[in-house]
Amino acid sequence: MEYQIEEIKCQYNYVQINGYAYEPGVSLDKADTVLLAWDPVTDTYYRLPTEHVKKEKLSKQADDGFNYDYAQFQSVTLRTKLPSGCRVCIWYRGNGENRLISTDEVIFY
Repeated sequence: MEYQIEEIKCQYNYVQINGYAYEPGVSLDKADTVLLAWDPVTDTYYRLPTEHVKKEKLSKQADDGFNYDYAQFQSVTLRTKLPSGCRVCIWYRGNGENRLISTDEVIFY
């Protein structure tokens, strides 16, 4: 599984998260990835509004004949909806998968 949180920005009253997730060697025919924020203090998951961003960048970089154009995502949410210190998680559901990926990225503001 290839994934990365490329950027977390906390500006004004918003948190913006950009990244991607895909399974190498498997064309991503349907974008179905959701970002979650996990609060370790309360053991609560917050589902973040997630928009899929179609870009050819990952398909071109991999250059393996598979389509990863729908692997990129973006989320923008109000800071007041999330406690500081939440860990970013990726709920990957592309092509029928159902995988929860806990990243090392933490939202601090």
